[in-house]
Amino acid sequence: MPQVTSRRNARRKSATSSSYGYSKKRPQYRVQRWFATFFLVLVATMGIGIFGAKQTILSSDFTTKTLTSGDNLNSITTQVQKNVGGSLTNIPGATTLVSRAISTATAKSVVTTAVADVYTNTTNQIDFTAMDNAVKDAFSTGTSGLSATLAATLATSVLDTLHSYFNNQLATRTTAARTYYQDASSAVKSLTIPLVVIGALCAIWLLIVAGFARFLHNLGWASMFAGLLGLGVLQLGQNLPMVTSQIDKFGDFQLVAADYLAQVVNHMSGYYIIAAVAGLVVLVITIPFIRAKR
Repeated sequence: MPQVTSRRNARRKSATSSSYGYSKKRPQYRVQRWFATFFLVLVATMGIGIFGAKQTILSSDFTTKTLTSGDNLNSITTQVQKNVGGSLTNIPGATTLVSRAISTATAKSVVTTAVADVYTNTTNQIDFTAMDNAVKDAFSTGTSGLSATLAATLATSVLDTLHSYFNNQLATRTTAARTYYQDASSAVKSLTIPLVVIGALCAIWLLIVAGFARFLHNLGWASMFAGLLGLGVLQLGQNLPMVTSQIDKFGDFQLVAADYLAQVVNHMSGYYIIAAVAGLVVLVITIPFIRAKR
């Protein structure tokens, strides 16, 4: 009889010790799960930001399309016409002639060339060939109704003014933009591989300590929080004083720069919203599996 009792007590102790060990081990894994998830949130936030940057500010196609379409192109054209026409006050009807010479197509060709110079890292001067031809055509005797001598004089004066204006207002901005682009491109390249490695290690860590169901569940949390965090950073970042001061440096093209920034933020926000929604969907789908394992 004493042996039976001792055996029962041993079993109880074994069960109690194993239960204690399990309860002690489970919180430890819970902490590890959330540590791994936290790092995945940071990696995902930066990864989505890098992807969004590649699709916007680091993309020549996006920049060209944004600057040479809609209100931005009209704003650039109007501003050039205003400044160049205002500098020719000694010429009667100069404003009308300049608006005829500087069309949206002319401005678009100059801006497109300037953007290409930024992204191809060239140091050549802006190609004014298309603009020069348009101005000469606008001031030709058949179009302007002026004498050949006066038309040639006006065309030369307008072209000199245009070249000076674009070299001061656009070329200097192009040089600064080229520097920003090179710095951003280098930063993205240096961050991509470390982020991929860290993300893979955190994902493996999470899978080991969480199991497949909880792994997916925590990935949902990571994606949702990364999306929300990225949205918050974008909204706060675009209103920082340092960002506003950079826009002010664009002089006559401040409105265009502000609109460009707004479009970049909108596009990148879209990627973060997709990540947040995808994370929420994964969370909802995996909830029944998590409850079944409890």
